[in-house]
Amino acid sequence: MWKGVLARKPFAELQRMPHKPQKVKISDKFLLLNSYDGL
Repeated sequence: MWKGVLARKPFAELQRMPHKPQKVKISDKFLLLNSYDGL
């Protein structure tokens, strides 16, 4: 589920979320990269 959601979000948008903890941001980046690798 998360991969589909992150795949539709621009990478810059994920980096512009100051309210998210750093750990979550790093996880989002890895999930985003993994979802693009799977395309």
